[in-house]
Amino acid sequence: MSKFRILELCKQKGITQKDLAETIGMTPVGLAKAANGNPTFETLEKIAAGLGVSVPELFAPQPTNTITCPKCGKKQFFRVWDSINTMEDPPLKEAVRNDEAFSFHCVDCGASAALHYNFIYHEPAEKLFIVCSADGSDYTAMKETLTAEDNAFKGYTKRIVLSHNEFKEKLLIFDAGFNDKIVEVMKSGIYAKVEAHYKDKGIDEIFFATNEEGEHGFLLRGHGEMLAAVEFDKALYDALLEKALETIDALSPADVIIDTEWARAMVERL
Repeated sequence: MSKFRILELCKQKGITQKDLAETIGMTPVGLAKAANGNPTFETLEKIAAGLGVSVPELFAPQPTNTITCPKCGKKQFFRVWDSINTMEDPPLKEAVRNDEAFSFHCVDCGASAALHYNFIYHEPAEKLFIVCSADGSDYTAMKETLTAEDNAFKGYTKRIVLSHNEFKEKLLIFDAGFNDKIVEVMKSGIYAKVEAHYKDKGIDEIFFATNEEGEHGFLLRGHGEMLAAVEFDKALYDALLEKALETIDALSPADVIIDTEWARAMVERL
């Protein structure tokens, strides 16, 4: 099965793949190879322009789902943003950060609920591309696309995250201007201290956070509750950035899942 929706989008537009190929100056064979392979970003931009869609929309649809309110039981529509492009929809940049893009509000009873689903986040201005696989579904095809030698998003920061919380954390890290690989290595050090001295506290998650005053730190959570907080050591971050980042990048040039497990393995290799 193709990783892209080119044939599906052609049908929606009422054209054939041959028509699309002629429009964008490609041969039908070349377009078919692109649709079933790992085309360059320039090729994807050309195809997307010919179809009148954004590049991320070549990967995923934009459905509207019917949601049953958990409080009153009434059914109503809820927009699922399978593909978010902040250049095409600027308000969504803030909506994903304040969770409005993932919040259901019942028009009948006023109840609200958070809905976490899979989506692609594309921030062209910052060359940031994040795939959120929040439900544990298979992300192998997308990973293969992002890590291919001549992948479609060359020059981008490409990440795959496995939960909504991880997605929000990545945004906080990148918005703060930090390198997420270095931040994860710092978190691994905190995990090591917790394991050595505070194992009885039940801490099982550590997240980078920024408060309303713009101060950075780490939240230590256990069983879904915040148990403690640790200040962000900027001096340590700067030292790791200067002395270790080059080696870390050399050891992980194509890694797209940068999380706790990745950091633990990386620290062992340094």
